[in-house]
Amino acid sequence: MNVEIIINIIAEHINTPILFLIIIILFVEWKNFNNTGFNYLFLGWLVNLIYIYTESNSLTMDLDVRKLLQAIKPLLALINIFFFFMYILKIKKPEKKYMVLFYVLFIVFFLYSFYFTYINYDLIDPSLKIIHLKIFYLIYTPIILISVICILFVAFSLWNYFSFVGRGLRLSIFLPYIFYGILQFFYFFANHPNKTYMAVAFLFAIIIKIAILCSLIWLFYYETNIFNKQKADLEYKEQQIIAFRWFAHELKNPILVIRSISQSILNYIKEYKYSNASSNVHSLNKSVDLLANVVENVKLAAEPIDPENFSLILINDVIQESIKIIKIAYSIEGNKIATDFASELYVKANKGNLVQIFVNLLKNAYEASCQNEKNIKSLSEDSFKVAVKTRKTLYKNSTYVSITVSDYGPGIPPNHIKKIFDPYFSTKEGINRGMGLYICDRLINGFNGRINAISPIYLNSYGSMFEILLPFHIKEQ
Repeated sequence: MNVEIIINIIAEHINTPILFLIIIILFVEWKNFNNTGFNYLFLGWLVNLIYIYTESNSLTMDLDVRKLLQAIKPLLALINIFFFFMYILKIKKPEKKYMVLFYVLFIVFFLYSFYFTYINYDLIDPSLKIIHLKIFYLIYTPIILISVICILFVAFSLWNYFSFVGRGLRLSIFLPYIFYGILQFFYFFANHPNKTYMAVAFLFAIIIKIAILCSLIWLFYYETNIFNKQKADLEYKEQQIIAFRWFAHELKNPILVIRSISQSILNYIKEYKYSNASSNVHSLNKSVDLLANVVENVKLAAEPIDPENFSLILINDVIQESIKIIKIAYSIEGNKIATDFASELYVKANKGNLVQIFVNLLKNAYEASCQNEKNIKSLSEDSFKVAVKTRKTLYKNSTYVSITVSDYGPGIPPNHIKKIFDPYFSTKEGINRGMGLYICDRLINGFNGRINAISPIYLNSYGSMFEILLPFHIKEQ
């Protein structure tokens, strides 16, 4: 088989796909793992692919196009060297002196390449042909020498950069570039009458590029595993932080209630109202149970809720219990929290978690209404500040229990409403803020429900409403 045909088969059918894969992996490495300078390696190999493409397809093109490509090839080689040189320097923006040097060399190569390609040798003196050939080697020799040096420096730069990987992977990255640098010397024989030299060079180049491709695949696999491990570690640490803040946030509610009840008991004892004190002791026990539930369920910040722990619950009873806790905590008297309940609404959930949800929502609603009370003239001292409604409703062809908690607060700004269920997001000052609604959202999702906020709701100027949807269940007889 003709040696030139072998060269063309290697260049067109083997070399191009391998280079294409190298470019793709380098691009992914650059974008995904932010490896320093890999953008220059990506661009350098991309130029190399264009060079190989012009080399392998030149025989099938018109003479004029072939001459044009022949003139462009030295420029592509120069650009290739420039990108490898930039990788060695690992700079985001090349300095002005490097760019000036590159532009000067580019113009010189551009002018001479076109002159050398389009000159008509039949019209010039034979002695000038020798001069032209010397000039040709004078131009190509520095390109090849600089290319060799650049690629060898790239190899050592990669060796130093990937000091954190295993020795086997490090060598698989380093050695192919060393051999690829040495391979550049074969281009001195590009015009040698014996094309076997170039056939050997192309075959050797394919083996080296396959080795480079394999090392990049290995590196990608290694860095993907490292990235996933780091991501898992970060997520675990984030979950621990959330769990701690969850715990700190949820402790405030029962502690506030316990403190309020304890003070009431002391007052009743001083006034010899022992029956009232006894009643409050019962409430105190419930608050202690709530506190214990918070401690027990803090793990839910990092773990999914287990449906095996769900029980059938009458939602109105849980809301009434939560309202009682809020009334004690804030010393609320009278009908400040209005209720409108539909009957026989059962859900499957964890009762302690439902109390957590409603205590958080009722607390937020009451504080918001108190904050905006001065701005709402229609509110009298006896009017309610929070409204809770339960209904049975259809959502996506399924039956749900709808629970709405509305307030007269200043409302939620439009730019905040999409963020209110994110952890740590809060418009209030202080530590462990921004956990209440996040906790509600996590727990409700664990019960296969959903929560959303609507604001404003009154005259398009104030108030907020939170709606919870939980799957409706029929009580078994």
